[in-house]
Amino acid sequence: MDNRWHYRISQQVVKMKIMVAIKRVVDYAVKIRIKSDKSGVETTNVKMSMNPFCEIALEEALKIKEAGFASEVIAVSMGPGQCVETLRTSLAMGADRAIHVDAPSALYPLTVAKALKALVQLENPGLLILGKQAIDDDCNQTGQMVAGLLNWPQGTFASKVVLGKEKKAATVDREVDGGLETLCLDLPAVITTDLRLNQPRYATLPNIMKAKSKPIKKMSLEELKVEVRSDLELVQVTAPPVRKAGVVLSSVDELVDKLKNEAHDLLAPSCFNGRGMGLKRDIRAKKKARKPKAMIYTCSLPEVDVERRALMQGKEVLFDTGLVALLRVHDG
Repeated sequence: MDNRWHYRISQQVVKMKIMVAIKRVVDYAVKIRIKSDKSGVETTNVKMSMNPFCEIALEEALKIKEAGFASEVIAVSMGPGQCVETLRTSLAMGADRAIHVDAPSALYPLTVAKALKALVQLENPGLLILGKQAIDDDCNQTGQMVAGLLNWPQGTFASKVVLGKEKKAATVDREVDGGLETLCLDLPAVITTDLRLNQPRYATLPNIMKAKSKPIKKMSLEELKVEVRSDLELVQVTAPPVRKAGVVLSSVDELVDKLKNEAHDLLAPSCFNGRGMGLKRDIRAKKKARKPKAMIYTCSLPEVDVERRALMQGKEVLFDTGLVALLRVHDG
């Protein structure tokens, strides 16, 4: 076969677009401050960046394109004019073009889902990828809602995505409470990404310069025929209570005494009906077997059975079980 003819066929086959939703949030490294009137989080003169889960979604879309399964990656963001900066970052990472939907800063998941539905109907992508949640509101709702509105199959909390050779289906490994669940989705589909899916790339200086010439289309919610309204009302935003410092104990006996007496109101009674001594024996067994330098123990909430999971890190044993009481024992 003529190589030129083969190239033309390949170009015709690769037609699928991938749309990626991008959100501008307060940078994950910034310490959050509450407004004095408790109406929200302070964003004035605060560093903003792309939502980390959205970075993972964009990286996965770029990998799929580089593997030859897509011809174009479109980044979409909704919000005020500053969202253009975040879209430039997505273009520098490798997106081909971007769409900015000008909207108020406070958009609730259902409004975003309706706007994404309208954009999907305009662009006809074969795959819509979103981060599983944003780190500012932690709603974890938009992907599921847009999948329902589009009547598309969905794979949420994806830790692995594999597209079929004919691009008619996607296999998604998703993280669930019991481990991993594997789904096979007919395309088009909606996928939301989890942390372990990939490691996002950095935007290089040459790509940052190239991103300045890539197109960003501006649209409004009115053009998309989406009404901004919500059944939710934000009443008040407050900071969480300051956690008390841990207690340093000198012996195992003192640990058991603290658990029985001072932590009794926090812990399930079953912890001490025979299990308290079991815990003590278990501690001594660990001490005799490994002689750890330090042990950290935590116990679960009253309605949850005590679960102890040991992780050896050098000479430390860490029991992680839901964190209500945290005590440290130092052996001489």
